Amino acid sequence: MFRESTEWSQLYWFDTASKDLPRIMLIGDSIVVGHAPELAKILKGKATVAFFATSRIVGDPAYSRELMTAMADMPVDLIEFNNGLHAFQYNTAFYRRNLEITLDHLQSSFRCPIRWRNSTPISRKDVPAEWDPERNHIVTERNLAAREVISARNIPEDDMYSLVQAHPEWRSMDGYHYNDDGKQKQAEFLAEILLNPLAKR
Repeated sequence: MFRESTEWSQLYWFDTASKDLPRIMLIGDSIVVGHAPELAKILKGKATVAFFATSRIVGDPAYSRELMTAMADMPVDLIEFNNGLHAFQYNTAFYRRNLEITLDHLQSSFRCPIRWRNSTPISRKDVPAEWDPERNHIVTERNLAAREVISARNIPEDDMYSLVQAHPEWRSMDGYHYNDDGKQKQAEFLAEILLNPLAKR
């Protein structure tokens, strides 16, 4: 596997003492790290939130090991899954093949509903209104490949790419991440979407 100069993983469980509310597991990267705490605040008293976030791409053996550790100890009622903003050395065929394998594993291991959240765009460093010409096209290719994969499985897609693309004022200067307003808008977007399938459980 190609490695980034720094590889990382984070796992958080909010409101672990709560046993009577449904729990949402967010799976993703640093975008999840940004909006998960805000989502937990919005849903407090209605649902609890956990997240597994990592710099690894699907297909990395470490990704599978860490994901299963994250999912091992507490019941989950809904999974919101994303992957796609790291390991750009790998082509779309690699990404698609290993996304299929990861979804096979999730669907065979957990009975709860799974939703797909597409990857957010990458802008030029210090120019949030312009897309990165080298990397954003990879994001759009991976989003398209993922849409084909999940459509065949009847997995719903939550389109965060479209939510944020028209709002450069939400973006940080590094090209990837979001300021407090952007994180809040992402959390509000997910809160509105995710409560409905939980209510049907």
